[in-house]
Amino acid sequence: MRSLRFSILFAVFLLLAPALMLTAAADHEWDHRYAIQGTVTDSAGNTARFVDAAIDCSSGASDPEVCGHNKGRSGSTGLSGEFKLDLHIHAGNDGMLIVLDIDGQKFNHTVDLEGEDDQAKKDARFADLTFELDHEVDNTGLYAAVVGIFLAVVLAIGYFVKRRRRKHEGISSKHHASFSSASKTVASDLVGCPRCDARLKHSNLKSHLMKKHYLKAEQAVALIGDEEE
Repeated sequence: MRSLRFSILFAVFLLLAPALMLTAAADHEWDHRYAIQGTVTDSAGNTARFVDAAIDCSSGASDPEVCGHNKGRSGSTGLSGEFKLDLHIHAGNDGMLIVLDIDGQKFNHTVDLEGEDDQAKKDARFADLTFELDHEVDNTGLYAAVVGIFLAVVLAIGYFVKRRRRKHEGISSKHHASFSSASKTVASDLVGCPRCDARLKHSNLKSHLMKKHYLKAEQAVALIGDEEE
């Protein structure tokens, strides 16, 4: 009985262990993360779309300790002009300098892991920032590319639709021509009955005369022969 109880408890532990480990890992990982979400506009106040944003780890830029785990981290703004950088930051990096390179312009940001209440917590590891460039962002090339792609897609769809329609019309024409030819062939094989307006195959004429007009076989043959002459 004791052995059975131990086996059950061990099995429950094995089932719960992965979940407990994941929970512990999640609680541990948050204090190594630091996210910077930025909204970028240009000098004209317009949304800066599709510009690159990266942590600058060149000499004299971001703190070397920050760059140790984050060198090469980069992102790009989308249609809304927003980007996000997920960084690996330790508690000891609090107060250190991060230099961001956004479309060639440098912006300084100081790591603040304690927030307004000077308490280290998850909420303090997210920085929502705005950046204004000192130049305008020209998206003319982007718009031209989008329009070009759209026109190419429309033309491709039109081409395939037209090609399919022609193929369908060709099949219909062949079918109609075959049907007409068959109809003409059948019509040319028909002969008229000498006693009525019926048209039927020559091979069926004798049977028709005997069944519909009550002629004897020799009479039907004689009548057919007279018609052929």
